[in-house]
Amino acid sequence: MRRNLSLVIGIALLWGAALSQEKPRPVTTPFILSVNQSGIDLYRELAQASPDSNLLISPLSLYAAFSLLAPGADGHTLDEIMDLLNWSGTPESLADSVRCLLQDVLLLDAVSDSVRIEYGNSIWYADGLKLVAAYDSLMRTIGAEISPTNFSKEGGEYARRIINAWAIEKTHGRVPEPIPPDAFDDSTFAVLANALWMKMAWAVPFEEWQTKDRPFFRENGQQLNPPTMFRETSGHDAAFANLDSLKILELSVAGGKWAMQFFLPDSATRLSGMESRFSATELDDWSAQLQPPVKELNIYLPKYKIEKSLRLKYPLMKLGMRRSFGDVNLSKMFSPEPDLDLISDVFQSSFVDVSERGFEATSTTMILIAMSVKSRDYLEFRADHPFFFTITHRPTGLLVFCGRVMNPVEAN
Repeated sequence: MRRNLSLVIGIALLWGAALSQEKPRPVTTPFILSVNQSGIDLYRELAQASPDSNLLISPLSLYAAFSLLAPGADGHTLDEIMDLLNWSGTPESLADSVRCLLQDVLLLDAVSDSVRIEYGNSIWYADGLKLVAAYDSLMRTIGAEISPTNFSKEGGEYARRIINAWAIEKTHGRVPEPIPPDAFDDSTFAVLANALWMKMAWAVPFEEWQTKDRPFFRENGQQLNPPTMFRETSGHDAAFANLDSLKILELSVAGGKWAMQFFLPDSATRLSGMESRFSATELDDWSAQLQPPVKELNIYLPKYKIEKSLRLKYPLMKLGMRRSFGDVNLSKMFSPEPDLDLISDVFQSSFVDVSERGFEATSTTMILIAMSVKSRDYLEFRADHPFFFTITHRPTGLLVFCGRVMNPVEAN
């Protein structure tokens, strides 16, 4: 049987938490769908940009990080955040809804050694700046850590190390460098951060002796032979759906409140085709058709581990956050608001490890705020993306050569 690697490791964990068997009462279904849809929108952009690569994101971590920024934003920035998050309420209700989801729902469903979840939110800003009182109060109410920090020391490297150390601790060392070395400079003055970590055991684990190298076929036809787990089940620890051109498997976690789902197109259907059209509502509809297997179910699942560090600035710009990466309105966050500030970048680093006993997954999302280069005393031409070039004869203006650079390390 042919199995698709991109599917198993790209989508499986994405929806496990949101589509548990028992829907939590404190959070409404439209809110869950808004979190999921924001994740799918971003996932599609990333999948299209790297069609042959493994992919892993955390919609929840991204949503939580932007829920810290929204109450401090106004004008076009607030509008762009609300559109990105599919949120129609107030920014204050957004922040409280995320707090409720994390603290009052997810943590309450993780109370044993077999089901563990930890998370943290933090706001780091330069010494000398002052938060608006209402924003400061709201962030403390939802449990965010607030840390004035020296962003000018060592050209920002000191602050980067401190924030990374916080995130590394929250993720149990699984995300070694959430903010990359070249992300900070002396213009950076604030970071809004979320960290999420979970480790869960299957309700019925796989036996290690059953794990063997088995064929796995990529979309280009290449055969791999990864260590592949196997077990049989006919009980309620798994659910299964066999739809048109798609099979779905759900494996329960110990305690029954959590599950991991796997969406497997048939051999005639490319995963990319399914990804280009699916939505949160469609995934929810597919999952609603899961049932305990009516007969013995043989499960073959490759072990896998993914570590993914993503720069999200340009994907988020494609999703509508164009102005805020050039001019951000944070008048409800800082008093007074620094002149000519912008969202300089957004980074998400994620990790997942799926094995016989269960899975471990973690993610950090970092939103960096900086001064615009327009406020500094020098100009800059940084050719860090594709460009057009010419060779001309200046006295006559004759165009002798012209070309473009799409990949500076490629010779032809």
